[in-house]
Amino acid sequence: NNKKNILIIQYDYPLSTITRDFAISLSKNGYKVQLILCYSKVGWLIKKKNMKGQNIDYVIINSFSILKRVLNKIYTKIILKNNRLLKIIFHFINIEKILINDKIVKKIFSKVCEKKEDIISIIGIEKKGLIYAGKIADIINRPLIYYSLELYTDEHPVNQSNIIAKKILELEKVYHKKSLATIVQDNDRADFLFK
Repeated sequence: NNKKNILIIQYDYPLSTITRDFAISLSKNGYKVQLILCYSKVGWLIKKKNMKGQNIDYVIINSFSILKRVLNKIYTKIILKNNRLLKIIFHFINIEKILINDKIVKKIFSKVCEKKEDIISIIGIEKKGLIYAGKIADIINRPLIYYSLELYTDEHPVNQSNIIAKKILELEKVYHKKSLATIVQDNDRADFLFK
């Protein structure tokens, strides 16, 4: 098998036209693409699909969890409104363990192991995609590439008031530094990301 294999991980979103077109472009340029989408949906836990006429396999990993839904409701209704309470809670609880679901990392890893082809790089789309791609890149020792679409900086109001958003931004910075390359939409975004 002479194909160059690339793994793409996207978290929190179903298949978008941007991701689909990106995967198709890689396929047309001689790459075998494995696309893993992790998002919360009702239905199957893991579902395999193939894009017709393309050299792309994609897997949907359902990140739905009743506990996550309940905790999300409690968080948004009570805790988010009380920053002091939030700081106390996260003093005792490892926020990173909440944000990075080890079960999802294991599911992604099991899908990667199913492929006998050697992966030459892993691309993480958006912040959480980058974080999960970074975890897998660390495990299988492959280069990491960041595909950044949205810019939410330290100055963004959500990142100033929300401890979880701040932690996601912090983890994004950690894995962005580990990235071999960054894909952006324009030079202004590139200038800002590399400040």
